[in-house]
Amino acid sequence: MFYYSWPSWLVELGSGLVVASVVQPIPFLLLRIISAVLISVTYESVFDQNGWSWVDIGQRAAGMLTAFLLWGLIRV
Repeated sequence: MFYYSWPSWLVELGSGLVVASVVQPIPFLLLRIISAVLISVTYESVFDQNGWSWVDIGQRAAGMLTAFLLWGLIRV
């Protein structure tokens, strides 16, 4: 894949932003967070060819948190 040479934190941060945007239409923040975490854990445990990585989960969570905070600020 084209992103294999990119730093891991950049790829996971970007994927966290994408996951957060996918769950954005869900009406309640808590449900959005739970859904985003479930998507992230499912990807990491089922689809990731490199296997489980807490570092990847953490970096993706940082991307999701960033997106949720930005959308929260925009809506205020």
